[in-house]
Amino acid sequence: MSQQKINILLVEDDILIAEQISETLTGYNFNVVANCNSFEEGKDAICSTDFDVAILDINLGKGFERGGFELAMIAQKCAIQKPIIFLTGYNKKEIVLESSAFAPAAYYVKPVSEITLYAGIQFSIENYRKNIQMVEPAVKETVPNYYFSKIGNKVVKILWNEVLILKHTKNYVIVKSEHAEVLIRGSLTSIFNEFIPEELKSHFVKLNRTSILNKGIILKIENGTVFTTLGEFELTSSINVDDLNTQK
Repeated sequence: MSQQKINILLVEDDILIAEQISETLTGYNFNVVANCNSFEEGKDAICSTDFDVAILDINLGKGFERGGFELAMIAQKCAIQKPIIFLTGYNKKEIVLESSAFAPAAYYVKPVSEITLYAGIQFSIENYRKNIQMVEPAVKETVPNYYFSKIGNKVVKILWNEVLILKHTKNYVIVKSEHAEVLIRGSLTSIFNEFIPEELKSHFVKLNRTSILNKGIILKIENGTVFTTLGEFELTSSINVDDLNTQK
């Protein structure tokens, strides 16, 4: 399978240098999607061109105000976070420090060798892809709507959407459903957070330190007592009526 070409946006006001760079990039199998020879052309292209790396000359013939730095600022305003490589004929430390405000992938003083430019583009793309992977949220594993527990010689299956109550006792949580009852080692909070599927958590309400009930079995709440189909429970947590009516 052929590898997808890397798209390059080039902004260089010296037409001869721009053509040389463009030919070099094409020779390395890059795709020059725009070859701009002025600030105005670069300004039009920076937010409208689908590029992977932008190569920007810092001085586009009108000083630094209408050059690569300003184009980099425009890219930021357009929420473009693709790698930027600065080119310049200046080798002054002050300009290097000023360019660092844009976190460029590379900074090269012209003339730059072909292999140096090639390496800069390749490394900038690899670093960009790694950074994207680091900031992407991890895909959360789906919690199953069931739990298997071994009781003696039997394996019992609990369906979380049928659970009536979770009650903590010593180092275990008793989980009682319509058809089975199992023990799971752990705290009440950890069992609820780790085992109950996210879409079912709103079906339950915590009454006190030791009990979490399925809202469906609550008959009424009166004078600090919760009356349910399983009996009466002491209420120490604050329960809002709106919370009881919420089942996402």
